[in-house]
Amino acid sequence: MTNTNNLTGIGGWLILVAIRIVVAPLSLLFFIVVSLNEIVFSGLLQELSSMDSPYYLSGFLPVYLIEVAINIFFLLLSIYLAYLFFTKNYKTPKIFIINESAYLVFLVIDTLVCTHLFDYYEADIQTIKDIVKSFIACCIWIPYFLISVRVKNTFINGRSNSDIIANQSGLVS
Repeated sequence: MTNTNNLTGIGGWLILVAIRIVVAPLSLLFFIVVSLNEIVFSGLLQELSSMDSPYYLSGFLPVYLIEVAINIFFLLLSIYLAYLFFTKNYKTPKIFIINESAYLVFLVIDTLVCTHLFDYYEADIQTIKDIVKSFIACCIWIPYFLISVRVKNTFINGRSNSDIIANQSGLVS
């Protein structure tokens, strides 16, 4: 039988999570920069959002600005999550679960909104893959963060000693 006190630190399956947490802000930043380059700096935003343009799409500008704002929010959240993760803060599991869940919800809602508002838009294979990958990640990592002994033993910094004792006895979730 394994001693559960030995299951601490960023090891085991948490190494995969650590890689994911390091890569997430970088990939979000890359996505935001590419999006700004392809849509804003290329002049496409002006073409799609100007009523005088033959390519005008009603509703495109607010949807795009909301998408950019939400992606910036997720970028900032992923940086905050990385900080919490590597400082082994007790808030890490909760923020991780919120981040994973919210990102999946965002992908689904964004796809539905774009499909509804823009006649030309159909969810492409990449969009479907992104939703499925996010769903699978939620199905794997959320339960892991909820039941893992290593997670419970690792992310304790910033919590008072009485909270730690209560948590170990099962009184605090």
